[in-house]
Amino acid sequence: MSTILYSIPASLPFVPEAWREAALNRIGGVEPEEVDPDDPLARLITEGSRHFASSSLPNPVPLTDDELRGLDMPVYVGLASDGSLSGGDAAERATLIPDARVKVWPDTTHSLPMQAADALGADLKQFWTTNDPSPR
Repeated sequence: MSTILYSIPASLPFVPEAWREAALNRIGGVEPEEVDPDDPLARLITEGSRHFASSSLPNPVPLTDDELRGLDMPVYVGLASDGSLSGGDAAERATLIPDARVKVWPDTTHSLPMQAADALGADLKQFWTTNDPSPR
């Protein structure tokens, strides 16, 4: 819930930049000194919060249990242990996918890709290598 509340000052154009940055840091679960403003992902988030315009497209809806069971490809599901926006039962629901690799990353938040970049990258590389469908 706090992520949603902090997204309000992070996305309003008239909010002072210091408040916006503080809100983005809270969303990311990081201290200001931990954020490298030149990091491409940090820049993407900052620019997205400044220039986001809502879409007229409908929001996606979660897949049903039957739809999850019907997925016939390998799926990597990486979830944060704290402050995840995917809901409390996401890991349990992900196990419905027949060929799913489900991992809950300890001590991480919604900003999992920034908090565990190297370890997550290595895990994804291993997953993609193991599940490469191209002929060898």
